[in-house]
Amino acid sequence: MASTIILFLAELQAQDPELAPIVHLRLQQSNQPSFDVVRTNSAETKFYWSQWPRLIVRDGVVFRVILDRQGQPCGQQLLVPKVLHNELIEMLHAGLTGCHVGVGKTIVQVGRRAWWRDWKADVRRFYQRCFLCSRYFRGKLPRQGAMQPTRVGAITERLSIDLTGPHLRSKRGNVFICTVVDAFSKWLKIFAIRNKEALTVARVLVEKVFCRMGTPLSILSDRGGEVNGQVIREVCQLLHIDKCAQVLTI
Repeated sequence: MASTIILFLAELQAQDPELAPIVHLRLQQSNQPSFDVVRTNSAETKFYWSQWPRLIVRDGVVFRVILDRQGQPCGQQLLVPKVLHNELIEMLHAGLTGCHVGVGKTIVQVGRRAWWRDWKADVRRFYQRCFLCSRYFRGKLPRQGAMQPTRVGAITERLSIDLTGPHLRSKRGNVFICTVVDAFSKWLKIFAIRNKEALTVARVLVEKVFCRMGTPLSILSDRGGEVNGQVIREVCQLLHIDKCAQVLTI
């Protein structure tokens, strides 16, 4: 099996239009040829020629020697033909040992085993095109204003609320989560709810928060579409309040 893989890699190196001239020369001689030998070749072939002092041959396959900070050999990298670039990156990024690791860890894993011109840029481009990774990574957050201190002086003076979901359905049929935090004491409570309708959220706030801790002076939300004026109107009706309290949003 190992010999078959070695023959396969040697054949692909010999067929690669950029690698083949350097591989052919390295298999024939150990001394670096003059620049005139590769003068008419592509820029990429010339780049591989510049790495000649670090190129070695193992079983007919050309590798590049890895040097540590002291300039001592500490490993070997396969000169990867172009047809294997994406396949190798995918195997190390999302394969059995990759598990869709971040771009930094993918670069480390590739650099330990393989090398070609601009390989780090290829890894970054592959990571940006990865469908599963792009679903969770949103890039750098936009610039925001400086954070401001929360000016409260007592418990239940201000409550922060937020809704997330849908999540995986629980045994009781709940798919959303309502989070309530007291700005002064940092008291936190999480409630599982079946939907994010205004009446459902209002019942959670009134029955499980306000009736236990007291009615807050203000409620803070992230201006999400779920937490709007209708929620406060439902809260006021449940508490038999004719005039709704002020809604503090950011």
